Amino acid sequence: MSDLHGNYDAYVAMLEKIKFSADDTLYVLGDVINRGPDGVPILLDIMERDNVVLLMGNHELMNLNPFEHLSLMEYDHNLDSEVIMEVTEYTRIPFDSQTLFDFARLPLAEKKSLNEYLQGLPLYLETEIGGQKYIMAHAGLNVDAREYSSAEIEEGIPQWAREKSGSEAVFIYGDKAYSASRESLVWSRHDYNKEFFPDVKIITGHIVTRQVDPNSDGGIVRMNNNIAIDCGMGFRDGKLACLCLETGEEFYTE
Repeated sequence: MSDLHGNYDAYVAMLEKIKFSADDTLYVLGDVINRGPDGVPILLDIMERDNVVLLMGNHELMNLNPFEHLSLMEYDHNLDSEVIMEVTEYTRIPFDSQTLFDFARLPLAEKKSLNEYLQGLPLYLETEIGGQKYIMAHAGLNVDAREYSSAEIEEGIPQWAREKSGSEAVFIYGDKAYSASRESLVWSRHDYNKEFFPDVKIITGHIVTRQVDPNSDGGIVRMNNNIAIDCGMGFRDGKLACLCLETGEEFYTE
């Protein structure tokens, strides 16, 4: 699932709907905070679950600096908007006041723990389920994703790029390889019109499915080995989607 945007009730309803258990693994492709009222409670719940994997979304990324700053301070329930404004001015990051208020009011130890958890969120995930390979990221690979030539692949350049430290991710499958920056993986619009790999499906959130495919009924969109799962939970009339990677079954809550 992806793009919960603070809708805790929809999150809990989805866990109940899919009968989520200790035998399952849930992948959440970022943006669980902001817009809705309960992003911090969702984060705390996810953090405590060993079988839920959260990826970095642009809304988590935007809050890293404010969370880092607030985790160094002890506040009580009388925290006011002036303090929040001071933090956002200091960090130069746009903010969602409810998210920052809720985070700042946590006990100091809990703030530190949650901040450390968020700082370590992965930008993407590669996995294989039932023989099908998947790449998961909040935003995905945009039109500027670099495609390596066959000569470069033969020379091992993509593998070298993958192993070097830096902000790029490099995906190598068969005779195709692409690099993606953090900007692409977290912020940019995925290129749904392109099939990047013939045998690998790329799953993304970030862009509401009705924008990916204007003819969509608002549900999950699949095209060119790309799967878009942000069904607009963060907006009016949106819904939360969950896709079972073992069966292909789709689940929805509002």
